[in-house]
Amino acid sequence: METIAFIILLSVLMWSPLAFGAVHLQAQAVMSLGVFAASALLAVKSISTDRRSGARQIQLPATRLNLIFLLFLFYLAFQLIPLPEFVLRFLSPEALVVAQKSSPASQAVAGNWHSLSAYSGPVRQSLILWITYGLFFFSLCRVLNTRKRIDAAVLAILLLGCFETLYGMSQAFTHHGYIWWIKKEMGSSEVSGTYVNRNHFAGLMAMITMLGVLYAAALFDKRKRRTEPFHRKRHLRARLSDWISGEQRFNKMNFILFAAAVTGIGLIFSASRGGMISAAAGLLLTGVLLVLRQTHRRKGFIVLILFLVISGYALAIGVEKPLSRFDHFYVDMEKRERYAEHALLLFKDYRFTGAGVGLFQYAYPKYQPAQDTKLFIEFAHNDWAQFLAEAGIAGIVLLLAGIGYYLFHAVTVWRSRHDGFAVCLGILPFAALAAIAIHSWSDFNLHIPANFLMLAAVLAIGSTAVHLPSPRRSQDNVPQNRLVPLKYKGGAFILLFSCAIAWSGVWSVRHAVGEAVYSAFRSRDSSTPPAHSVALLQSAMAWDPTNGEYGYNLSLALQNLRNAELIDPDGGEEERKPLQLRIIKAMEDAVGLNPLNGEAHIRLGWEYIYFWSDPDSYTRWIQAADLSMERGGFFAGENNPYLHILMGDYWLMRSKTVSPASKSWEAMLAKARSHYQKNLELETGNDRKRMLEHIRRSVWVHYPDQQFLKRMLEE
Repeated sequence: METIAFIILLSVLMWSPLAFGAVHLQAQAVMSLGVFAASALLAVKSISTDRRSGARQIQLPATRLNLIFLLFLFYLAFQLIPLPEFVLRFLSPEALVVAQKSSPASQAVAGNWHSLSAYSGPVRQSLILWITYGLFFFSLCRVLNTRKRIDAAVLAILLLGCFETLYGMSQAFTHHGYIWWIKKEMGSSEVSGTYVNRNHFAGLMAMITMLGVLYAAALFDKRKRRTEPFHRKRHLRARLSDWISGEQRFNKMNFILFAAAVTGIGLIFSASRGGMISAAAGLLLTGVLLVLRQTHRRKGFIVLILFLVISGYALAIGVEKPLSRFDHFYVDMEKRERYAEHALLLFKDYRFTGAGVGLFQYAYPKYQPAQDTKLFIEFAHNDWAQFLAEAGIAGIVLLLAGIGYYLFHAVTVWRSRHDGFAVCLGILPFAALAAIAIHSWSDFNLHIPANFLMLAAVLAIGSTAVHLPSPRRSQDNVPQNRLVPLKYKGGAFILLFSCAIAWSGVWSVRHAVGEAVYSAFRSRDSSTPPAHSVALLQSAMAWDPTNGEYGYNLSLALQNLRNAELIDPDGGEEERKPLQLRIIKAMEDAVGLNPLNGEAHIRLGWEYIYFWSDPDSYTRWIQAADLSMERGGFFAGENNPYLHILMGDYWLMRSKTVSPASKSWEAMLAKARSHYQKNLELETGNDRKRMLEHIRRSVWVHYPDQQFLKRMLEE
């Protein structure tokens, strides 16, 4: 079982970068299911019988990362748990305001329990990924219990790095323009391997390069190799085993240095400034730590040799293009600093517990600056600022406390070791964490599942290497596992472990299938009948009812069905009403799942207006429409010109439903004028001319008066 689990874990680690970094839900599902299968096999393997008492027991991981894993596991679950309003008001007043705006505007709902995260779907996916990363780390620590397995894992990772570099360079120098079968959207002349973004490729290469450097240092030994017996004829399998296990130490070290040099070249030709700087910082830390150990000082030359090899390759090929990107360093940093600065505005509204891990792209539009008004910003390009906005003060305190606890004990164990293999690879976690922490200041590598998985792998390799028993010093061995009786604590662990795997596995599949169906919906062409689009979206919602985007698009598809006049337009109000109620219900469900979508609130308000002729129109539907528009304005923020035009049109139309003598008439016109003027402030060039003409037509339709038109546009 252990060998099978090792093969599964290594396969998942190799496959994830090749699947575009596992950024898609389908790839994440395969990754998670593979990790869950390996973890389940190891859980069964870990159950044994105590020889003395005969009681059943289970072997549990006892690493120093247990604390941070459990803390964040419970914290993510806490962000999903419904809380009473008085608790939510104390922890996060803004979260309570958002939660109250998620209830249907056409119904009076009070006293409900709400979770800290306004939109549970992305937080649920973050929880699944966190369980996947944690189980991958613990399982890999469990199977890397021999030198041969560590060697095999390191060699596999280095081969992956070489392939990624060579594949990426072949793309760049031949201008192929494709990653596998998908056309590359970003710079085809820059090396990015099987990744869409060169910066994430650089993050992967930085970790692999440091792994190669430290593994070469671990193999470096001035002692004479043991001579073989006189008879040298041996089978291929035996010779290969000797090569992996270190009998051919010098040749293996040459290969490792070559592989590290190749991955270093890939890092340079990715033209990622953040990747180069973070890798340099990691290697600097590596050199410093090696120098601090007197018996391993000479191994610091491995780092220098690597730099020379990389420089030789780079000079031979030419580094003008990678280095030229530093000319634009401050311009790009200014843009990313703007993203981070406005992410901190989001943090200020959700100061203590955060908006919800995974919700940045949904909550950020309200805070988005005017310079980025036409951009959809999915990440803050600063993982520290984004994490602070999503997890709040409580989250960042847990993160720093957990990492600090791990580093303190890791340094203590590392200092107590004297075996070269343990000392050198024991530096790997420090170097990798330093590099990823620096790179995260200007990018979002930890939001790429394959990179997070690789970080977990290098941490596991370094952690297990430093705990391996020394062949000469038995006291150097520091156990990483502990035995727990199965009857009580062990049984509770098995129960929680089984529930976590079952829940995560089921939802991984449901998310993946729902997204696959939704991808089929998005790939449809203009000839696709509206009814077919509706069927696809209903199927996607059946698989994943937590995704608000599906319900939003279902409402739009039903609107297309209505506009296509598949319902007899002369059939009367009673025939059209069921379809309209379906449209409203779908949009209300979307708003309930994701109240942060300002456009959904605005479109819902427009759909309520269809019932203006009902007897209860003013007491229910029109009041609900007004409330939806107010909510839409709250979530849309100030800098979305498209939404401003929708809200301006609504309040202009709404002003025709009240008497000009009433106070509300002037208030509605003031709102319409404010939104129109805001739109014109944000739009430029031809877009502004087009919007100005749209506003003139809208005003003229409702108020065909030149003086009134001038008043609306100039005041």
